[in-house]
Amino acid sequence: MDKVGFLGLSASSAPDPNKAPSSQAGSDQLPRQSLPDRANDTDAVKQRYQSHTDIVALLEQHDREWRKAYHLVEEKRKLLCSIENELLDTRGQIDMILTTYQQTEEDLQTAMLQADALDSSEQLVSLFEVCGSMVQQLHVLGRALADVVDRRRSVWEQYAQSIKEARRVLRYRAD
Repeated sequence: MDKVGFLGLSASSAPDPNKAPSSQAGSDQLPRQSLPDRANDTDAVKQRYQSHTDIVALLEQHDREWRKAYHLVEEKRKLLCSIENELLDTRGQIDMILTTYQQTEEDLQTAMLQADALDSSEQLVSLFEVCGSMVQQLHVLGRALADVVDRRRSVWEQYAQSIKEARRVLRYRAD
């Protein structure tokens, strides 16, 4: 009576790994690795991991490392997306202020041409104040934009480093 082995196959029904594939087998089958190479790989694994608990511990360690790498990459990606959104908002505010400033500047130019040189009308004073406040807002937003761009560069470097680390972990563990 044959013993039932792994996957419910009997020892007599298992193909011989040293035997060349038969001509009856489909042409899409790849040649099997020779038995001595498999035996050497198996012996190395057996020497390194003596028991089932050693293998389970190794798999759990790999799982923790892969999850840590994944979460780090995901965290940096979300932070990078957040900074990109902040950058777009800041640029939108700058565009809005620039559009308003250009319109106010045109109104100021028209009012200056129509005003008498000795006349300091209230309309001119208010237009000068509006232009001045917009320039101050642009100055503040310019500093904010510079900060966002610096943070984006820093987070991008961290993101790239986390991807490099994740690839190292996966490549190391795949070997």
